[in-house]
Amino acid sequence: MKIIICGGGITGLSTYLYLRKHLPGTNRVTLYESHRPRIDNVEGPLTSPYPHQAILNLDRLSASTALVGGRLGISPNGMRVLRDLSGDLHDRVIAQGFPAEKFVFKGANGWTLGVQSTSDKAVRAQNDHAEVCIASSRHGLWQTILRYAQETYGGGVVRYRKVVTVERMQSGGIEVRSIDENGNEEADEADLVIGADGVKSVVRKALFGDEPRCQPSYTLRINRELPHWANKGLVLIGDAAHAMDPTTGQGASQALEDSQTLALLLGELFKDSRDVGPVAATVEIAIEQLHQIRAPRIHAIVQRGKKLAGRKVNIGVIAEYFMYFFLWLLNRSPTLGNHALTQFPRCYTNFVKGKIVLGDVNQELYTWSAADEVKKAQAPGVAKICARST
Repeated sequence: MKIIICGGGITGLSTYLYLRKHLPGTNRVTLYESHRPRIDNVEGPLTSPYPHQAILNLDRLSASTALVGGRLGISPNGMRVLRDLSGDLHDRVIAQGFPAEKFVFKGANGWTLGVQSTSDKAVRAQNDHAEVCIASSRHGLWQTILRYAQETYGGGVVRYRKVVTVERMQSGGIEVRSIDENGNEEADEADLVIGADGVKSVVRKALFGDEPRCQPSYTLRINRELPHWANKGLVLIGDAAHAMDPTTGQGASQALEDSQTLALLLGELFKDSRDVGPVAATVEIAIEQLHQIRAPRIHAIVQRGKKLAGRKVNIGVIAEYFMYFFLWLLNRSPTLGNHALTQFPRCYTNFVKGKIVLGDVNQELYTWSAADEVKKAQAPGVAKICARST
């Protein structure tokens, strides 16, 4: 099987590593990225590898999945995915960033209203290693994963070519056209093309064309909810499928979970080449199951983020100080705070009710397991998903 990954950012690199870990060596994985690091050891700023382009403007820079974004947080669930991928890589990511062990809630007047741990210790089994949120620059995380990939699989992990079109062929395969540093065009073929190419995804355009409801919001750099993520050998993951509002705090972590889940699905279906049916049909099962497994989780996280973002509104002074009081009370005595909330009008309480169920949210976020979900989807007796006919 030939796999092409479009986009060499955090999502694309982690997907490459997971596929190399879980798929038999007879399968070939190629990773394309439009922008090359300035020097070979990936230190320093990045620049365009296309000297024939006279001007390197924001739109061209935004085409690179390695360049978009500033700082991010890798939540405990994301760090657990990295630990599963490689203990060494996990430790490198911690070393290049720093542990953000607590969130401090403050009012606009500077008052400290409460402190919340970022650890998942409270919701994990007693013998599990606890993870905390790791703060990092996006570039630092990408750089760390790239260096690890190069050290593990050699310097040629990434092909620095800009993917310009993705099209299905009459023969049944998929053609990926790209241009090199000098503008020379080349065609490659694959059984599976993975769109890890961010908000301005070429693969998403191949899936949905110019359908308005499937176009992203470039101003907010988020995606509208898509009807599906995959069809006939094309699949979207990470920001290409579900770019999130920063309020969720889960963008990088959910992209890592996508990579892990897709690799586990493919690895399970292709683990014994003697039992594999037609490649196209088997690939279709895997990418349809990816959406089946991941979409409900992504939807819940996105909806929670929308609710939080919707509460960031201007309110009156009295309402503001009521909220400060309740947040302070909830951090010190959740039971007493919960009782107090019931004594006041809903307009004063809705903003802070989320704090009461924070434990439930953490349970949902931090105990989810891609391996368990894949086992459920591929358990004996569970009906396989039929390939799309359109």
